[in-house]
Amino acid sequence: MWQPIESQRTQLWASRFGKAELLMDALGTCHFQTKESASDRATLLKCAEQVGLDAEALNLFLDSDELYDEVWHSYGHTIRGMDIHSIPVFVFSLASN
Repeated sequence: MWQPIESQRTQLWASRFGKAELLMDALGTCHFQTKESASDRATLLKCAEQVGLDAEALNLFLDSDELYDEVWHSYGHTIRGMDIHSIPVFVFSLASN
C-alpha cells in the first residue's frame, strides 16, 4: 500500500471514542517493534482490540467509504501546502578508518 488510508481513517474513527492516541501507540508498537504493517487491516483490528475498541465495528467502518474523502483531502492539502514532492530519504553511514 502506498498510502495508509485505512490507518488514517482508523485514527479518526478511534477519536470518536477518545482512544486515537492509545490506538496509534499500539499501532506504532506493532509497526516498529514487531514489523506488522500499519496499513494492514489485520494489524488495525488487532490494535483496536488491544485498546478496548470494538474490532468488529471497526471492520464494518473500514468496509464503508466513510471518511475516505476527508483523508484524501487532508493528504492533498498537506502535500500542496508543504510543497512536498517526494518522501525524504536519510542515509546514515559509519565511517571506517
